[in-house]
Amino acid sequence: MKSIDPDVHVILPINFSSSTKSIDLYNYLNDMLEKEGKYLMKPKQNKTLVIYIDDMSMPKKDDYNTQQVIAFMKFLFESKSF
Repeated sequence: MKSIDPDVHVILPINFSSSTKSIDLYNYLNDMLEKEGKYLMKPKQNKTLVIYIDDMSMPKKDDYNTQQVIAFMKFLFESKSF
């Protein structure tokens, strides 16, 4: 991570805990991204966003035995939203 050029890339480190919720992830991303069209988001300053997630399996499971934060991330990647 130290070798990443800050003129080209923006690094977003995210530490998940047992209390991390989907809205927390949304807020982290929303602070680093801007809208490009109706459904597409892109990093500010036309840089490449590098997201580092620590302890991805930490969020608590809900009543339906799912981890909503991970489901939200899966949705973002599958929908090619960014």
